[in-house]
Amino acid sequence: QEERTKAIEAFKEEKKDVLVATDVASKGLDFPAIQHVVNYDMPEEIENY
Repeated sequence: QEERTKAIEAFKEEKKDVLVATDVASKGLDFPAIQHVVNYDMPEEIENY
């Protein structure tokens, strides 16, 4: 959890340009200035998209 928190904070503080996360880790994240989201694999259930 600590590593995830540090990565998110670095991204929010614009110290990192890219954030890579699993579908589970990405739930609940909201970054207003995001221009693009890339999904590597489509989710198995449409509700997860």
